[in-house]
Amino acid sequence: TESKIGIQTLHKSASTSLINDIANSNFSTLSNNPSRVDRLIAEYHYEYTRILRLHERVKETVNMHDTEATRQTLDEWLITINNVQDRRRQEIDNAAEKCRSGEPRLPDEKG
Repeated sequence: TESKIGIQTLHKSASTSLINDIANSNFSTLSNNPSRVDRLIAEYHYEYTRILRLHERVKETVNMHDTEATRQTLDEWLITINNVQDRRRQEIDNAAEKCRSGEPRLPDEKG
C-alpha cells in the first residue's frame, strides 16, 4: 500500500526506533470494495507518513532536535488512526458473526 511505500522512503536520518514503530503498526490493505471509512483510514496512514518524512527533513535541514511535544503529537495521531482501524475491524467481525448466527442486523428486523 501507499503507507508501506511511505515507510520505505523515509529520510535516511530518521531514527531506527521511529522507523520500527511505524513498521510495526497495523497498516490497512484495502479490500476490493472498500468503504469510505476504510479509504479514510488508508488516507490517514498515508498522510501520517508524509508528515513524518517532512518533519524529519526539516529537522535535518535546520539542525533542530526533536521536541517532546512534536513527538507526542505524532505518536497520538498514529495511536488514534490505529484505534479507528481496530474499531472498524471489530465492527466488521461483529457484523460477520451476526450473519453467521442468523441474528437480525437491526433490532426491529425479523429473523
